[in-house]
Amino acid sequence: MTSPGREFFDEINRLGHDRLLEKATGTVRIDLTRDSVVESWFITINAGDISASRENTSVDAVLRADHASFDQIASGEMNATAAIARGQVTVRGDSRLLIQLVRLFPARPGTAHRRLVAAAGRRQP
Repeated sequence: MTSPGREFFDEINRLGHDRLLEKATGTVRIDLTRDSVVESWFITINAGDISASRENTSVDAVLRADHASFDQIASGEMNATAAIARGQVTVRGDSRLLIQLVRLFPARPGTAHRRLVAAAGRRQP
């Protein structure tokens, strides 16, 4: 079974381009922790072209969360901005890029990735 976090990264790769991010460029590393193990993902945005990979590269910002919290954010069960304010998620680096990234997360359960789909101009099945 795939986690909501993994589905989020897969959806970014399926999307490939987001009109709402056409003025953004940079790479965000997302560090997901479980016990003492850290799993890192890299989301690269280049004038709206977006991709997610596990390939280590230089970054402009870092978002760090435990796996469970990130899954809740990726599924819309937890608001990313609220999680940052509560200290459940930590961020550092380019704040403008992090704000753009947070916009990609779903607003509430049942709307997972609809923003990504809408931004691409595609219709939901």
